[in-house]
Amino acid sequence: MTVHDNAASLGPWRDAISANARSAWNAAPLARNRAVAIGMQFFFLRPKSASARKRPYMTVKRDVDKLARAVLDALTGIVYEDDAQVVVLTAAKDYVEQNRGVKIHVDAIR
Repeated sequence: MTVHDNAASLGPWRDAISANARSAWNAAPLARNRAVAIGMQFFFLRPKSASARKRPYMTVKRDVDKLARAVLDALTGIVYEDDAQVVVLTAAKDYVEQNRGVKIHVDAIR
């Protein structure tokens, strides 16, 4: 699933993630108390001021932990019943030349 971060605040972006998750997720939320692993990769357009040589990694705002928290909140009640079920979390943010957004991968664990 890919959702674009067009908003100045994370609220509308989180709502867009929820809406996309509802349409992409074809099942009821994972069973109560079932552990979940989530991987997410955030993509942001590289500004002209951040050449690949000067700044290969995105070390400026938005904070990866705040982005991840927004995604976890957006998926609650859709993919899992509560984000406390997430026991493995990986998150990264990268620059891209086009197609900004987030890719999310979910695995149920036992």
